[in-house]
Amino acid sequence: RRAMNVCIAPFRSSSKSILSSWRNQVLRTIKSSVEEIRLNKRMSQLDLASRREADRLILDSKVLVKGVPAAVGMKVASNETDIVISGMSQKKVHAVVLNKPVGYVSGQPEHNHLPAVKLLTRENGIGDVNDLFENDNKTLTGFVPAGRLDRDSCGLLIFTHSGVVAKKLVSSAGIIPKEYVVTLEPAHQPTTQERAQGLTKLPRPTVDLKPLKEGGATLLGESRPMRPMRAKWLERGKVLQIVLREGRKRQIRRVCRELLGLHVVSLERTKIGPVVLDSEELPVGKWRPLTKHEVDEIISRN
Repeated sequence: RRAMNVCIAPFRSSSKSILSSWRNQVLRTIKSSVEEIRLNKRMSQLDLASRREADRLILDSKVLVKGVPAAVGMKVASNETDIVISGMSQKKVHAVVLNKPVGYVSGQPEHNHLPAVKLLTRENGIGDVNDLFENDNKTLTGFVPAGRLDRDSCGLLIFTHSGVVAKKLVSSAGIIPKEYVVTLEPAHQPTTQERAQGLTKLPRPTVDLKPLKEGGATLLGESRPMRPMRAKWLERGKVLQIVLREGRKRQIRRVCRELLGLHVVSLERTKIGPVVLDSEELPVGKWRPLTKHEVDEIISRN
C-alpha cells in the first residue's frame, strides 16, 4: 500500500496542477470576454443618470470609476459597479408633484392657457421649499413635466430634472401605473373631429367594463391595440376608477366614448406609482417635493 501511494502521489500532484492551470485559464477567458461599453450607457443601466446627464457629470469631473475621475468617452466593463457621482447631496430634490387645476396645460402654452410649471412658486409650495429656488426666482427652474395631463383634467403632475426619473415615468413599457377617477354621463352624438375620422355613431351607453379589462381594442385613428387596464365602478354608470400602464393622447376620454358610449365630465389623476393624491395635504394648485422614499421607489421599478 505504501509503495502504491508513492507511485500515485506524482499523478495526484500533476492532476492538481492541471486543474489549477485550467481554472486560471477559464477565469482569464471569462475576464477577457466581458464586453466593454461606454460609461454613460453603464450609468444609465445602473439608474445613476440618463446618458445626457452622465455626459454632463463626466465633463464636470463628478464621476469616479474605481476612485479615479472618469474621462469623456471612456469605456468600462459591462458589469462594472464601482461608479460614484461625487459631490451629490443626499438632500437634493429630484422631483416635485403638483395638484394641477383644470385650465392649465402640462407643456408649452397653448391657446392662451398657461403651462402648469407657472404654479411652481414659493407661495404655492408645501413645506420648506425656499432652498430649491435660485437667487430671487419666483418660480422653480430646471424642472419639466414627466408626462402629460390634459388642460381639462386635474390631479397629480410630476415635474423633474432627473432623466432617470422621467424615463421611468414615461416609459412605454408601463413601468409606473397611473390611477384616475372619472365622472361620466351618456354620450349622444359623435363630435366634429370624430366624424372627420369616420365615426358616424357612438355605442349605446354601457356599464360593461370587459372591453377595457381585456384590452386589444383599437382606438379611432390608431393601428396599435390597447393594453388591458384595471377598471371598476365607484358609482355604477357614473364614477369610474381606471389604472393605466400606457399613455396615449386623451386616452381615457376616447376609450369611454368609443367603447362605453359615455362622455367624460371630469377626470382626476389620483395616483402615480407610490405618489398618492391627498387633497387635504396637497390642495389644488399647490405642490411639494417628492420624498426620498417616493423617488427611490420610482427609480427601482422595473
